[in-house]
Amino acid sequence: MFHTDLNTGRTIIGLSPRFYLVPRTGPGLKNGAGRTNLPEIYRIPPEAGKDKFATFMWMYRHMVCAWQQSKSEIYSLLFFNLTRCCHLKYFTMSQNRLEGKVALVTGASSGMGRATALSLAREGAILVCCDLKAEANPNGYEKDLAETTVDVITKNGGNAIFQKVDISNFEQVEAAFEKTAQMFGRLDILVNCAGFWAPFRKFADEDDDLWAKMLQINTAGTSKMSRLAIRQFLTQDVDESWGSRGRIVNVSSCAANIAYAGEVAYSATKASINHMTRSGAIDHARDSININCIAPGVVATGMARVNLENKDVLQTMKGATPWSRLGVPDDIAQAILFFCLPESQWITGQVLAVDGGMTLGVPAE
Repeated sequence: MFHTDLNTGRTIIGLSPRFYLVPRTGPGLKNGAGRTNLPEIYRIPPEAGKDKFATFMWMYRHMVCAWQQSKSEIYSLLFFNLTRCCHLKYFTMSQNRLEGKVALVTGASSGMGRATALSLAREGAILVCCDLKAEANPNGYEKDLAETTVDVITKNGGNAIFQKVDISNFEQVEAAFEKTAQMFGRLDILVNCAGFWAPFRKFADEDDDLWAKMLQINTAGTSKMSRLAIRQFLTQDVDESWGSRGRIVNVSSCAANIAYAGEVAYSATKASINHMTRSGAIDHARDSININCIAPGVVATGMARVNLENKDVLQTMKGATPWSRLGVPDDIAQAILFFCLPESQWITGQVLAVDGGMTLGVPAE
């Protein structure tokens, strides 16, 4: 994809030295033997050639600029190269930084778990997608609800399997880890995205059944998943280039950090995940096992739709969020992805609020 201008030594982009990523007509274009005298605006700086995202941003800015200069120039070659070389439809600008890593994601069929599984797959990870069922929540906001997460990944060249798991059912949890070890021989990443939420009710109106279910799923389920993952990690060597023996990323909630009316059981069990993250991380830091946590704000998922379609609740949530919009699953997925990449290898025991500033305080009107 990348080639060097023989006149200047600068990197340009194209399918071969005879086809450059520039307009088909224009000053300085020469179709012979890999030599060209392209004007500066069409040349890619050397540092961009080493980074696909930087290259894309360079092309976008300069395409707009050049188009403004000469609207008659044709850019079909640019888009052909981009779609062919970078797979923009799905694996956009992937660098395969998790090539060969095995990741188990709970709650992977919908919402934040689905977005996370897709993000990890784009980076080359092998996915074990765990959920109550393979099909997406029909109340979700995904544009491809008719396709399962595994279908989306495999259709685009990735490797993924589905495993039915209710994280409050410990036999199913153990079976998922056994199958992962049998099929792939290892586990590198666990993302605890599955959880339980119930409609708002006051503390006095919460019953024992609600508390039991919250504790069994949010606290005990997350704990069971994490303990089994750590045991598997401890059988594996440290990947020196990755910096870890294994990674766990938990998902709690902004309700774990500040008080929310009508969510005592939910808030308490999500807060337990925050401290489980810290305590587990300090226990296993010497083992080169990273354990971190994301605390999301209000995110548009199928589970949250009942709130988002209630005008009063929606107004309250928007009023409590300083940022100009509410969250989407990719906001959370990209934060989780960071905690799985080599760049975050010296970070452990941290709870990162990804909430549009909701937990900062009272926003201005």
